[in-house]
Amino acid sequence: MRRSRLDEFTEGREFNVTLNPPDLRRGRDVVRRARSRLGERCYNLLENNCEYFSTWSQLGEPRSVQVELMAKPLRLAIAALQVLWRHVDSSAGIFCGRHAPL
Repeated sequence: MRRSRLDEFTEGREFNVTLNPPDLRRGRDVVRRARSRLGERCYNLLENNCEYFSTWSQLGEPRSVQVELMAKPLRLAIAALQVLWRHVDSSAGIFCGRHAPL
């Protein structure tokens, strides 16, 4: 993580500001948490991205809805393949190095 000026970060593009949290004390906690990670260099697209950082800074719990939504179809596809593999494995033992009896 690194600190940068807003105009440098946005590069002249439009941006929205969400007033969250509404109370000053909690806002200070968000800033404290965010600053505690300045200089950190362990970015990971799927496990430690900017959304994880933002959610952790605000709520104290890392979460990425984008990653969760992206991963859901992948998890379903893997589960379907596992079911298919079990079916193929049980009906034709040859796929696991076993041979059907003659």
